[in-house]
Parts: sequence; C-alpha cells; structure tokens
Amino acid sequence: MYEESWDDWKASRGARAFGRVLLSIVLLVVLVASIRGCRESIARRRTRVTLTRIRDISVALENHASKAGRYPCVRSMRELPAGILAPSRESSDGWGHPIQLIANAGNYVVFSFGSDGKADVAYTGNTFYADTGDLVMHNGAWVHHPHLSMPSDRLPMPSEAFASVATCGPAA
Repeated sequence: MYEESWDDWKASRGARAFGRVLLSIVLLVVLVASIRGCRESIARRRTRVTLTRIRDISVALENHASKAGRYPCVRSMRELPAGILAPSRESSDGWGHPIQLIANAGNYVVFSFGSDGKADVAYTGNTFYADTGDLVMHNGAWVHHPHLSMPSDRLPMPSEAFASVATCGPAA
C-alpha cells in the first residue's frame, strides 16, 4: 500500500497565493458585515432612546394636565414650567438634536427631527419612514414614527397635529 506523508506535500506558490487572497476576501466580508451590523444596532439604539424620551415628556405633560386641567402653553422645551419634567430628564434625542415641544391648553406635539436633524416637509399622511424620519407624538399617540407600517384613520395627520397647537388658547 502506498503511504503519503503531509511532510512530503507542499502547496505550489500559486496555490499559496490563491489561499491568501481567498482568506483575505473572507475576512473582508466578515469585517464589512460586522461594521454594518454595528451601525444598524447603533441606529436602532438611538431611535429607542428618542422614543423613550419623547414618551417620558408626553407622560409628564399628561400628568401635569390631569392636575392643572390643561397643558402649558409653550413653543419649546425651554419654555416648559419648572416641575413638569424631572430636572435630570434629557431634552435631546438619541442623535444629540433638541427634542421639540409645542403645546396649547388642549393639545401638544412632542417631536424629534430624526437622525438627519431636518424636518420631514411632506407630512402627507401617517407615513413611517426609516431611521432618518421624524418622530412625532400628538396628545400621547404616535402620528409619525419609524419602523411602523400601520397608518391609521383614527389618528390625525401629522400636519393636523401641528395645526392643533397653532395658537395658545383655552382647552378645546
């Protein structure tokens, strides 16, 4: 019987070069996939942070309204009277942009301009964009929010939500 030893076998120069190239390609693919996964994970985390902060502000406004009988009339987070939000409450979104607030006696809108920091100008419906989209909560309900695909006839259009806080006046 014929026996062959691994010591006798030597890969050719071309085979070794091909092996190195193939190994480099595999490592590059793994690296690119890892980087993409990390970026997506970071984007999801920033969105979750923003959703939580907006929801917390909404809860604080609802609590205030249940005691005072109305929402405060404000055009920004800075105008919010002391004591409504906890002092340690963060007022920026997950991307470092300020969270926006507009409220009158009967309605409020809390929103973030999303990762791009720019307002989505076409609030034509309850559309739900990717991570760059705005996050808009009106009177405790999401009307514009990424990662959801359920437009609702029961919710106001985002443009209607903004129109509802156009003036400060008595509760409707």
